[in-house]
Amino acid sequence: MNNTTTSIANLFERTIQSALNHIRTAVICLCLCLLAGCATPNASGPLALRSPDGKIEVRLMADGPLNYAVSVDGRRILTDSRLGLKFRDGVELGRDVEVVKAIRSSTDKTWEDPFGKRRQVRDHYNELRLALVEKSSGKKFEVIFRAFNDGIGFRYTLPSQPAMELFVLEQEQTEFAFPGNYPCFAPAKHG
Repeated sequence: MNNTTTSIANLFERTIQSALNHIRTAVICLCLCLLAGCATPNASGPLALRSPDGKIEVRLMADGPLNYAVSVDGRRILTDSRLGLKFRDGVELGRDVEVVKAIRSSTDKTWEDPFGKRRQVRDHYNELRLALVEKSSGKKFEVIFRAFNDGIGFRYTLPSQPAMELFVLEQEQTEFAFPGNYPCFAPAKHG
């Protein structure tokens, strides 16, 4: 082979390699886009949040009425339970919602408790923050769930928005639906 033929062969080989690299990159980008599309919050079906040790699972249903359920070691301890707020002006949040955004995060830090049984308290949880909009009113709100190794917590947040600068909460519609009729122990009310 002469130098010209070798140069053309090398150029051809580099061109083929470059094309293959571009194809690989395009395929990887396509796969990532497809995976991201499967995880979009508007996809129907429940969203799941697990405790750091994986034993506690919260399942949120946000396609229509906002509900949640809790399982420990695969055993349901709360069945589908309603989440929602009702305001004096008639606005209800949680009745028929759409997920705008779902943000997941994890925290593992310690803080000092000068008054508790333990001086150093571990704050270890996984969080799912759902930005929601009520379909009938267009009102926005968030529900933030945290799953710890020994339980769950959640709260509602109401971002600043027109016609909600001042409001009166008439009824919290949060439910805790147990799968059976269990005894409840509560302190007696005095006075």
